[in-house]
Amino acid sequence: MRRKTRKRRTSITRAFLKLLHKLLLEIKILQKEYQLELPKRSYNTLRTIKKVYGQQYLFFTKAEKPKGRIVSLSKNYLRPILRGKEIKGTEFGAKVNKLQIDGINFIQKISFDNFNEGIQFKNNIYKAQGLTKTKVKVVGADAIYATNKNRILQYKLILNPKGNPQNTKRTEKTKSYNYQRKSIKIRGKFW
Repeated sequence: MRRKTRKRRTSITRAFLKLLHKLLLEIKILQKEYQLELPKRSYNTLRTIKKVYGQQYLFFTKAEKPKGRIVSLSKNYLRPILRGKEIKGTEFGAKVNKLQIDGINFIQKISFDNFNEGIQFKNNIYKAQGLTKTKVKVVGADAIYATNKNRILQYKLILNPKGNPQNTKRTEKTKSYNYQRKSIKIRGKFW
């Protein structure tokens, strides 16, 4: 099926917005006229529909991208998270920043909005020290934690070295640590 032209998409969107506005007005009139009490679930869905209408109307008329864009009526807390993945450019669901100590996972932060977990590194270290009551000396982490701010901390980081990989010499111990870090099945714990 061929994609519709921009002019056709605009007229269809305008018609849908008018129809949705008309339906929302009719529901409001019926609620006032007959003193309808909606079940809690229906009330929440109606409130979500009104919010979606507001977001889409602003986007259509003023080209304002909505903050906290709603993509599902039944799960209005879901947000699209743009990712740099090959197969899917966008993911839906919760993003989790977690800490693993000896195979036990602790969730530090969970959010349906996108966030950078690289800035949570220091908090993860403090949380680990608080849980184990010992000073953390060695930390294994993903590449997102390999910022200059995190590298200057007083911990031995098991990260890929900076610079051109051909010019850097790794010791056997670092290779071993990197292998162990990569072999830890952190991501599989919540699937």
